[in-house]
Order: sequence, then C-alpha cells, then structure tokens
Amino acid sequence: MEAKQKLQAKCPYCSSVVALHNNVRRWDIVTCSQCMTELQVVALNPPELDYTDEDDWDDEDGQWDYEDAEFDEVERRSTEGYGWADDFDDDY
Repeated sequence: MEAKQKLQAKCPYCSSVVALHNNVRRWDIVTCSQCMTELQVVALNPPELDYTDEDDWDDEDGQWDYEDAEFDEVERRSTEGYGWADDFDDDY
C-alpha cells in the first residue's frame, strides 16, 4: 500500500512551507502558519500559492497597492480638520 504524498507549497511572502489538505482545490484560501498571510491556491500540479485579491499586492512593482477606496476613505477621515494635510501643497 502506497502512502499518500502530503501536499505543500511555498509561501510567497515568508518562503515557509504551507501544508495543504489533500482535498484542496484551485482558488481555495489558506493561511500561512508562520506569517499569517492569507493566500490563494492558484495551481495544483505542482501546488502554488499567491496573494489573495483582498491583499492588494501589486506583482509588477512588488509593493502594496493602497489605491483602493477603503484606504482613501480612512486616509481622508484621519486628516480632516487638522489643517496639516494642506501644508504639503504650499510652495516654499
């Protein structure tokens, strides 16, 4: 009797090995136990993980993409009424 091989993939953030369930499917969401990054299964043979769409990771420049509406709203509310946000527009 042949033992089933355990599925595992490498975390793209911290490079740790992430154990996958034998019944994992493509597009399932998993969490790296080392860095707690939420990842998505993008391939099964071989198993491959990538950042979920919710993380707003930009693969082109390797930076976080903070141009979403939720972040803009939080940023706007945090600077409202303090006056310092407009100081950056002054000519020196």
